[in-house]
Order: sequence, then structure tokens, then C-alpha cells
Amino acid sequence: ASHESIKQALTKIIKEEKINIDDQGLDEVIKKAEGSFRDGVKILDQLSCLDGQITQEIIAQTFKSTKFETALEMIEGIDLDQGKKALSLISEWLEEGGSVKDLMMSLINLLRYLLFIKMDLGRKYFEDLDTDKYQKLTQLSQNFTQDRLVLIIEEMEKAIEKLKFASIPT
Repeated sequence: ASHESIKQALTKIIKEEKINIDDQGLDEVIKKAEGSFRDGVKILDQLSCLDGQITQEIIAQTFKSTKFETALEMIEGIDLDQGKKALSLISEWLEEGGSVKDLMMSLINLLRYLLFIKMDLGRKYFEDLDTDKYQKLTQLSQNFTQDRLVLIIEEMEKAIEKLKFASIPT
């Protein structure tokens, strides 16, 4: 389903159930739902028991979202061939209860930002980024070729597909 159709449906539920969530929070729920109306409803249900207004920050804490700066450091580690630094950040992320899939999705999104910036399409498609973040990404994008970014994104997407079928040790 499209972002807009999920937003309309969830907005109706929010009004009916009197869930106190701001616009950025709703957008975060939709992002986490990854195009699935049903997942969006489940996420809203989990958040509805929280006191006070539900914001993007509260959702990030609740679902352990990757912070922009952390993801940026990981990408910089890849860029500088500092595998040890990147692995250390990933390890910290997982120890704090983060999900591998969420981490990989955040990294892929950041890499897509870099690719669009590299193709001079950044501002057209990513108006939601503040100027400081956009400048950091623009600077980092200069360290990658388009081909390298595409390759990294493709490899990470393959890894996510493999995660779907991976068994979880007990």
C-alpha cells in the first residue's frame, strides 16, 4: 500500500481510538510498517498503551531505531575501510537490543540518500532532511562512486532477503 493510503487508514484509527500521536510519529509508524497496513495497525496498538503524546523520538526509543549519527558513523567506517570501527558500532547496537533488520534498513536508506545526492537528485527527493544532515551526507557522498554505492546497497538487500529465511538459534 502507498504511504498516503496507509496514512489515511491509520489516521482514522487514531481518531477513533483517541491515540495521541503527532504527525512525525505517524510518519515513523508508516515507515516502520514498510508498506503494510496490518503492521501499521500492530505498531499503533503497541504504542497506544504509552502515556502522553507519542512522538518520533518515543517511537525510536520504543522500537530501537538507528540514530542518524550512528548510521552515519557506520557508513564512514565502510568508506574508510575501518571494518573494526563499523563492527564495534554494530556490536554495540545489537547489545542494546537493536534489530539486525532495522539496522540494515537504516544503513540502506542512508546509502540511498548518498546515491541520490551523487546523482544530483538529493534535495528533490529528500526534502525532509535538515540542512546539517544534508551537508554531512553531501560531504560523505564524495568519497563513494555511484557504482560502489549501488553495489553496497544491492549486497545489503541480498543480506536482508537471507535474514528472512535464517533460523534463529535457541
